[in-house]
Amino acid sequence: MGQVKLITDKKIKTYGDLWKTYQPGENIETNKWRNRKDEISVYDSDLGGLEIDDLTSGIIERFIHQKDRTEGVRLNILKAFQCLWGFAHRKRLMGDTSPLDPTRRKYGGVTIVQDETTNTKNTQYNDLAFTLDQVRRIEKELVSYGKKKPFIAEVLQWILYTGMRKSDACKLKWENIHNFNDKKKAYIIHKREDQKGRASKKTKDEKFPITFLMRRVIRRLIVQRKKYPKYQWIPFLFPSGQINWDKVNDPINYPDHKYSDECRVSERTLNDHFNKIRDKLGIQGSIRTLRKTKDTWGIDKIGEQKMMTVMARKSIEVQRRNYNKPVDERKQKWANEVAQIYQFKNN
Repeated sequence: MGQVKLITDKKIKTYGDLWKTYQPGENIETNKWRNRKDEISVYDSDLGGLEIDDLTSGIIERFIHQKDRTEGVRLNILKAFQCLWGFAHRKRLMGDTSPLDPTRRKYGGVTIVQDETTNTKNTQYNDLAFTLDQVRRIEKELVSYGKKKPFIAEVLQWILYTGMRKSDACKLKWENIHNFNDKKKAYIIHKREDQKGRASKKTKDEKFPITFLMRRVIRRLIVQRKKYPKYQWIPFLFPSGQINWDKVNDPINYPDHKYSDECRVSERTLNDHFNKIRDKLGIQGSIRTLRKTKDTWGIDKIGEQKMMTVMARKSIEVQRRNYNKPVDERKQKWANEVAQIYQFKNN
């Protein structure tokens, strides 16, 4: 769906001012690098001028399927409509009696068509985990990669060692690290607002102990910051290499710029660099495979229950379904162990 970036304009005081100043369909992003699929917001689409009372399941369904989108994107668009409708209903913006919810999926509501084949390239790696030899080679390559691409190598190392989502790792800040000088008490806080499920009331801050591998990455980051002193002004652990330093050095006009997403490593940048490393090593997998690898070998080492605690999983079913992906060599070993049951002695 993309990301909403608010424009700083001192003339705009209310939403009414915003709608009058920026009319639907104006100043749409046309840069292919920023908007590869030519997506536009609901406000800028034909739905922009529609009264919410007139919204129907059919209109929503046609909007969702009017472009070649993945099932996940379609579901996210529907969720956006559901949030919009829910807000209008709670605030009684449609009167004391709201119309039938057009965003519903049951009882003749919105139907999301599921493709027989997926359009997402990385789904081919859904059931894949790296072998330990591949992990060793990736780690070795990242050490040398850090000399050419500071902070890129470190964030990939962090994901390798922690199994953290790339979106979550990119948002980590130095203020999240606590008691770093005390090896026994050092921990890092994963803030609720930086987590994938931040919209859920059940989502809370997560506390993770800093392992010796995480400490190794943090020490490398400290070295990089000393080598490139200007990055000490950036609060993120993994800053972007394309920061607008004029804005960073102008806190009067841009007081919050150093906290913006533009100042941290982007997920797209990580994907590009990891793909280069993957191709150089001649292996198959994605950054998500690093996460599955952590779970797979961790479960093999300490068991499901302990690994569930280490990774802060809320459901062992999710861990089994999405993250435990034994490699072929391990499957072969287990299959042979079971086969031994049928080795009967000849009479």
